[in-house]
Amino acid sequence: MEMNTKEVFATRDGERNLPASGPHYLSNSLLEEPRFASLLSGRRVLITGSARAGYDTDSYGVAFEGIGDRIALAVATCGATQLTLHSFEDSADPSRLKFLRDQSRGDVHYQSADLAAGSPDTAHKLVDAAWESMGGIDLLVLAAGTYREPSLLSISSRDFDNIVNLNVKSAFFAAQRFSQRVAENKINERFSIRSPMIIVVTSINAIMAESQHALYDGSKAFLEGTLRSWAIDLKPLGLSVFGVAPGLHDTPLTHHALHEDPAVHAAQDAAICSGIGSGDDVANTVVGLASGLFSYCSGTVIRADGGMSSAQVDAQRVVRATQTPRLSF
Repeated sequence: MEMNTKEVFATRDGERNLPASGPHYLSNSLLEEPRFASLLSGRRVLITGSARAGYDTDSYGVAFEGIGDRIALAVATCGATQLTLHSFEDSADPSRLKFLRDQSRGDVHYQSADLAAGSPDTAHKLVDAAWESMGGIDLLVLAAGTYREPSLLSISSRDFDNIVNLNVKSAFFAAQRFSQRVAENKINERFSIRSPMIIVVTSINAIMAESQHALYDGSKAFLEGTLRSWAIDLKPLGLSVFGVAPGLHDTPLTHHALHEDPAVHAAQDAAICSGIGSGDDVANTVVGLASGLFSYCSGTVIRADGGMSSAQVDAQRVVRATQTPRLSF
């Protein structure tokens, strides 16, 4: 069989006609509908945590993409004029860059910056570089973050800094520099950036605690409090601020734990009204906000959690999902 021969694979995203070699990057099937093609036309977008030097794949050769990756695809698919990806490494995966450029109706760039150190200067330089490459930024999506930490009894000062620097400081100072650039760009007392927007990816953990994640939970709660304050302070700039809070989603950070025990996976899936989510569930929410239709709702956090924060656990549904079927003779 030749390497470019196509076969039908039953991927985790359903049946797809994929080339035999990987990695494969799946399209967002909902946003491929023609009605979304120009939804973000004219928008210049920077998304932190949206590119990597290389991607691991599942058994079908499908790349494990994070929430930031899927937001980038959604923005490109919906017609953003310019898109800048952010990579922690010095390079971005060339096959994924090509995939995004093929999906996009605009230009796709990338910038590298080590936001994990939490340096204000690094965050400022990232925003400045993206601003210069695109001729401005209309939408800043802050998706870079991590949740890996030891238990409360063994957290060190270094562990504390690792979470806070990336999840809080990098987001805070990237938003600061973006706001400064918007404020600096006035022509005849009018801002040259119309309807600028910041969207922060927070987490359901901001309001629902999880064992062994004291730092992560606290960092996301900080972001939610902060973005509400930003919405007030930045209103004179015409700038809207939103949060999108994912619940339990299958991402590179969670995939191993989710699939380690099939019974646990079934229980988790059954416990959530709409089941375990994907990165596209968050990305579609971001696109909806980015369209500008919700500008009056600035300061709001949308909980893209499949009902996780709204519904009590249906114990009987969880039990049924984890029971081994009995054989009858």
